[in-house]
Amino acid sequence: MVTFNGDYFSMQEIAEIIGGEWIIPPVDASLPIKHYAVYQGELSTSDQANLFFAMDGPTWVRGTGNAGMYAVNPPDSHKFVHKFANQLRMIVVQRLIKDVNVPQLKVTNSYEAMKQIFALINAAQPSRNIGITGTVGKSTMKALLTGLLKLVAPTHSTPTNHNSRTSARITVMNSVGTTYNVLEIALGAFWYGKKPKQVGIMQDLVLDLGIITQVGIGQRGYDEHAMAEFKTRLAYGLKPDRPLLVNGDIKNLAEVKQLAQRYTSRVITYGMHAGCDYIGQVTDGYLQVRHQQQLLATIDVRHFDAGLISNVIGAISAMTILQGRFDAAWQDPLHQLCQQANPRKVHTFMVNGHQVTVLDDTHNAEVLSMQNFIDFAQAYQVSSQTQKVFVMGRVINLGDKTRAVHLQLIEKLMQSHFDQLYTFGPEIGSVAAAFKTANFGGHFDQLDALSRILIQAIQTDTVIFIKGSGRNSGITRLAPTLVRKALYYSSGAGNFAMTQVAPSSGAYTQNGVGRLLVILACLEQLSQGKLHLTDRVTITQDLARDHSQHKVDLTIGDQYTLFTLLNLAIVVPAPDVIVNLAEFVYGDQQTAKANLVNRAQSLGLSAHAFVNVTGRPMRQPQQTYLSDLEKIGAAFTEISDDYFELLSLQRAQLAPTGLIYQKCSRLLKTGQVFGSLFFGVAETNGLLFLYDGHQKQALGFLNATKIADVDQQVSAVVKA
Repeated sequence: MVTFNGDYFSMQEIAEIIGGEWIIPPVDASLPIKHYAVYQGELSTSDQANLFFAMDGPTWVRGTGNAGMYAVNPPDSHKFVHKFANQLRMIVVQRLIKDVNVPQLKVTNSYEAMKQIFALINAAQPSRNIGITGTVGKSTMKALLTGLLKLVAPTHSTPTNHNSRTSARITVMNSVGTTYNVLEIALGAFWYGKKPKQVGIMQDLVLDLGIITQVGIGQRGYDEHAMAEFKTRLAYGLKPDRPLLVNGDIKNLAEVKQLAQRYTSRVITYGMHAGCDYIGQVTDGYLQVRHQQQLLATIDVRHFDAGLISNVIGAISAMTILQGRFDAAWQDPLHQLCQQANPRKVHTFMVNGHQVTVLDDTHNAEVLSMQNFIDFAQAYQVSSQTQKVFVMGRVINLGDKTRAVHLQLIEKLMQSHFDQLYTFGPEIGSVAAAFKTANFGGHFDQLDALSRILIQAIQTDTVIFIKGSGRNSGITRLAPTLVRKALYYSSGAGNFAMTQVAPSSGAYTQNGVGRLLVILACLEQLSQGKLHLTDRVTITQDLARDHSQHKVDLTIGDQYTLFTLLNLAIVVPAPDVIVNLAEFVYGDQQTAKANLVNRAQSLGLSAHAFVNVTGRPMRQPQQTYLSDLEKIGAAFTEISDDYFELLSLQRAQLAPTGLIYQKCSRLLKTGQVFGSLFFGVAETNGLLFLYDGHQKQALGFLNATKIADVDQQVSAVVKA
C-alpha cells in the first residue's frame, strides 16, 4: 500500500493508488509527478513533471458540485489536452486521447482519482496552510503574503484565481516540499449544495492561520449578513488555538466575530479602526502599522486606494503572527509587491497637446471594490485645469439584486464631483436612465463609439477612470482602444466623407481591406467559372483562441457550400469565415496572403491598406483611405451582375446551428442606386458602397453612421 512520506509520488505509485489501466504506458514509470492540474492554469511551466486529470462534463459537474450556469454545457477536458500536451508527464483519462503521445492511465472517474491522491497528501502534509477569503481583496492579500513568506521559506500559493474547492485540493497537492501554502478560497468553496451547517472544503483543510479580508454584498446577490455566515466557515479548518485574522473595518464586524466564534475563540483584527489589534494610520501618504503601541512598519502608500492599504495592514499583521515579528528589511519588498499586485493599469498619451491619463481598474468588479475605486478616483489629486471622467461598467453575479446594486452605485456617482460620467456594457443600460445629472454623457454598448466620444471631448488635460467587470463585456479593452485610437479620433481621420460630394484625402479607417479582397476574389472566380456556388468547402481553421465577438464558431472538418460561407462573409465580419474562404480559394494562408498582397498592389492600393487576411485592426497598423475603397469598388463593378447582386444580401443563415446573421445596415434603393455595407466592422465604420447599376459605375462611399441622413446623402451623390 502506497503512503505519503513527504516526497513526490512516481507515476507507478499513482497507478497503484488510483488503479486503472495504462492505455499508453510510460517508458519509465519511476519518474516523479511534481505538479497536478484539473485546469490548464494550474500547470507548472517550470518543468514537464505535470499530471493532468482529464474528465468528461458529467464527471466534472458531479465532482465539483457546481450548479446553475456553471453546469450548463460543461466542458470535456479530453478535447483540450493536445494544446498543452508538451507540458505533461502523465494524463489520467476516462478515454484515450488520440494523437497525444503522453502516458495515459485510464480510470472510471478522474475526479475521484484526484481526490484519492489529495487525501493521502493532505493527511500527512507538513506545510503550514494559510487560508484567505473575503468578498474582495483575496487575490491581493494572497500575492502580498506569498511574496513576503518567500523571503523566509519555500512558499506555494493558489495560482491566479483558481480558488474553487477543486483548486483548493490541487493547491495542497502541489505544495509538496514547501514550508508555507497560501490558499485563496472563494465563496462557492464553503458549501456543497444547499444543505445546512456545511463547511465545504474546510472539512478537509487544516489551517495555521485564517484571514478574512472583507465582508459585503458579493456574488449571487448575497448581502453582508449571508456573506459573513459563509466566510466565517473558514475558521472551521483552524488548528486548535490558531487565530482567525479579520479586517476590523468590516461594517458588520460584531456579527462576523460572533459567527466566527462558532469555530474559534481567537479572533484578531487589523485595520484603520482604533479598536483593531493591528492598527494602521496614514500620514502624508505613508502608512504606519502598530501592534500594542509598537511600530511594526512604515510603507509608502501614495496612490494606493483604501482596499490596497487595508491589504498591506493585513499582510504585515499576518507576517507578525506567523514569524513573531515584522523585519524592517521586508518593508521595501512589500512596497514592490504592492506595485506588482496592484492590478490597476495606467496609460498616458497626448491628444491635441493635452495629457490624458487612463486608470484602468477592470480586473474585478465586486461592489466593495467598485465603491473603493470611486472613492479613490474622487480623492485623486489633479490640477484645477484637469478634468476627471469616470466610466462605470457592470457588477456581475448579483442575482435578483442586480438592479438595486447598480442603482446604488449610480447614486454614489451622482453625488460625486466628476466632470463627466459614462456607463458601458450589459446590465447597466437598463438603469442608466437613473442618472439625473448634467455631467452624464450617456450609456454605450460599443467600444469604438464610447472611445470616439471620450477622445473627441478632450479639450484640456484629462484623467479617465474605468471600473467594471470584463466578463461578457468589452470594458477591459476600453483603455487599450483609447490608447490605440487617440490620434485617429482626435485628428478627424475617421470622419469619412462622400467621395464625389465632399472628398477628404486625409480620411481613413483603421480596418484593412483583407475581407473585401477575399470576397472580391471569390466573386471574380465565380464569374470566370473557376468556382461554383455549390462547391463544398471543408473547414480547416476554427480560430479557437481568437476572441473576436464576430466569429460564427466554425468547426474543423465541417463542410459548407461556398454560397453559404460567401453569404456569411458579406453579411457579418466573421474572421473564421474569411480565413477559411481564403484557404479554399488559394490553398493555404501563406499563399492566400501572398496573392492578396499582389492583388492590393495591382489595384494601386495604399501601403497599409492590406496587412492581414481578415482586415481587422491588430498589432500591425492598417490604414485604408477612401481612394482605396474606390479602387476596390471599381473592381467589384467588373463582376457579372448575377454575382454582384450577392452584395445586397442583408441576412445569412448558418446550418446546422440555424443562427441568422443580420447586417448592421439596411439595403438602400434610391433611383438607380443601391448600396450594401460590406466593409470592416459594420457598426463602427458605417460605410456604404454606392453603385450605379445602369452605368456600371462606382459612385463612391459615404459615412452612414447616421442612418437617418442616408437617403438624402445618396440622393446628393446621384445628382452630383
